[in-house]
Amino acid sequence: QDSIFYYYQKLIRLRKTEPILTEGKFQLLLKDDPCIFAYTRTTEKEQLLVLCNFKGQEVSYELPGIWKDQEVLISNYAQEGTFGILRPYEGKMIIIRKGE
Repeated sequence: QDSIFYYYQKLIRLRKTEPILTEGKFQLLLKDDPCIFAYTRTTEKEQLLVLCNFKGQEVSYELPGIWKDQEVLISNYAQEGTFGILRPYEGKMIIIRKGE
């Protein structure tokens, strides 16, 4: 379950079951941060946040509190981290389902 193969299978499954991964309005975030790649995708029903840390150590970020305590679709860490901090090489997707 912790293999790269399993992780890629999960990503493919998400792409097939979560249309927001390929649809909706794209907005790049944290453009000036050299360590973090972050963006949102937004549709009428959902909003998705993708965060990736390309540094070998923890980095902090600032985003609106609306993203705190939302559903994590996928992460490459088993344990949930702290909002506003990405662990070394951490990548995760967070979703807000509007109307739920």
